[in-house]
Amino acid sequence: MEILVFQHHPLEGLGTIKHWLESHQASITYHKFFEDRSIPNIDDYDALIIMGGPMSVNDEEEHPWITDAVKTIKRAINSNKKVLGICLGAQLIAKSLGAIVKPNQHKESGLHPISPVETSNTDVFTFPNPLNVIHWQSQTFDIPLNAAHIAQSEACTNQGFQMG
Repeated sequence: MEILVFQHHPLEGLGTIKHWLESHQASITYHKFFEDRSIPNIDDYDALIIMGGPMSVNDEEEHPWITDAVKTIKRAINSNKKVLGICLGAQLIAKSLGAIVKPNQHKESGLHPISPVETSNTDVFTFPNPLNVIHWQSQTFDIPLNAAHIAQSEACTNQGFQMG
């Protein structure tokens, strides 16, 4: 499996996801937006992983590449590629699906638990409850149309969603 990773900050890497991918013989290619603002061709990849970063998806004036990244993510989704977003990545996916990304009522920084959202859909991704993750965010997103809301935290209701 050929994986393309959109990396927006040098310290926002794959973490343990990298070990899992390598153990499944995935080939990983990084596109580092902090070094190269161009948008790579996604056609040769099976999956796209979009990492976090300190910018907002609404900072298109300061980061004009965001507009093209959102279009590329939408194209990946429409091409039935696997797409995973972490933090800013989830916000970029939400925006590409027409959801609103906006300031959250509370800032969330540090190690805090997320928990699954109760759902009757047995096809949604499951994870330990609670799952402690590192947060560094002040924004949230609306859950896109036809997506399953799967994760929440005390400070941020919409922590994750799943399509398909």
